[in-house]
Amino acid sequence: MEVTKIYLFRFLKKYEATLLFKNLSPIELSLPLVSKLLHFIAELLEKISRLKAEICLLKGHSAPPTIPPKSRLERKKAQKGEVKKTLFTKGTKKTKLAITSTQRIAATDLPEGSVFKGYKRCIRQELQIQAATICYELERWQAPDGSYHYATLPD
Repeated sequence: MEVTKIYLFRFLKKYEATLLFKNLSPIELSLPLVSKLLHFIAELLEKISRLKAEICLLKGHSAPPTIPPKSRLERKKAQKGEVKKTLFTKGTKKTKLAITSTQRIAATDLPEGSVFKGYKRCIRQELQIQAATICYELERWQAPDGSYHYATLPD
């Protein structure tokens, strides 16, 4: 009886023939004649699919792939919409870049009495005829009131 249910499920799932059995009750489906016929139909369908695959091979075509059924747990995860975890994480790329040139840019419009405090690094990738990674060192000045003023990046 269990084998018949499996064949019936495969038949219904594979060929979507639910309309054929829509009017049959579970009692009628469990009758010996019906179960034998369903078993016979399933065997015929399996044989037809094997013969179609053999014809494809004889014609020189590739056979259809055999895809294993998903496990019940995988189907539940797919229904819930669980996302697979990625095997890598996205990290910073600034440390991996090879800087091709460094340009120092002077600050403009500084208030009187500003003190030079070094450079602020700004890394920008630009595409030219050849790829170039340029590190701009912007002058950094501290005004007497404690605020910082930086040089502006070129366009």
